Amino acid sequence: MEQEMITKIERPVHGKGGFQSLIRKLQKNLDGDFLEIDSNDLERINRYATCYGKGGFEEQLFLLILPSNNEIPSD
Repeated sequence: MEQEMITKIERPVHGKGGFQSLIRKLQKNLDGDFLEIDSNDLERINRYATCYGKGGFEEQLFLLILPSNNEIPSD
């Protein structure tokens, strides 16, 4: 994972909404430069990246859903 995205994920989170809970979960699942996500996380990332207006970090989430070398476990 790119250092720029790691830095964004590690920023303090304020508030208690769904987006904030997603970022907190990503923070919890971040281990160095490896981010563990499951299919539910991927669906939420996709929804926030594509369905809720343009914003600073929402647009950056799109980078997480691009094809990569990440393995996504099947449920």
